[in-house]
Amino acid sequence: MSGERKRVIILGGGFGGAYAAQKLIKKLSPDYELTVIDRNNYLLFYPLLVEAGVGVLEPRHVVVPIRKFMPNGDFRMAEVLAIDTTKQEVRIKTVGGVDEDTLRYDHLIFGLGSITRIPPIPGLKEHGFELKSLGDAILMRDRGIRLLELANTLECPEDRKELLRVIVVGANFTGIELAGEYQAFLVHACKQYKNVSPSDIEVRVLELGDKILPAVDRKLAD
Repeated sequence: MSGERKRVIILGGGFGGAYAAQKLIKKLSPDYELTVIDRNNYLLFYPLLVEAGVGVLEPRHVVVPIRKFMPNGDFRMAEVLAIDTTKQEVRIKTVGGVDEDTLRYDHLIFGLGSITRIPPIPGLKEHGFELKSLGDAILMRDRGIRLLELANTLECPEDRKELLRVIVVGANFTGIELAGEYQAFLVHACKQYKNVSPSDIEVRVLELGDKILPAVDRKLAD
């Protein structure tokens, strides 16, 4: 409408959305306002997620407040409910709130990230753990400690080994890093349990291809 400032809306505050906001906030004229919408108010640094999960890093060291990327912008911690490209509107609901809100936009940027690709292995979707969020990483760490606590109560060595066998599905960068870090985490933690030894712990990696780390050359993968 006449007299209104134009609005750029960025959906998602991950690497794409946060850095787009950081660049645009410096370049947009005063005729524009910038709004970022994300369900979390922080950018998660994915490459360090495994380390945060096994306790090598504090969780606070792998997140950056989104507002730091756009000190003069408008940030909404909300869920995106619907997008109407004809009316150029985004319908949102603030996290923790009950009311919905509709924001008009002149330009819309998608930076919504990705979801975990779960292969069709029976039982994996129902019982497997994802590694996509800070909550996932902490949950995986807690799971390992619970398994050690339970294994410490078992007298049969075979029962302990069966309980402490961890399966990692996928041998790309995340899977291989997780396998190594998680095994090191469990081996180090088991020293506090008198009935558990490092030999009770086994981490297996399942991969559809014929080598690990398919993104690198075979010599390095080997």
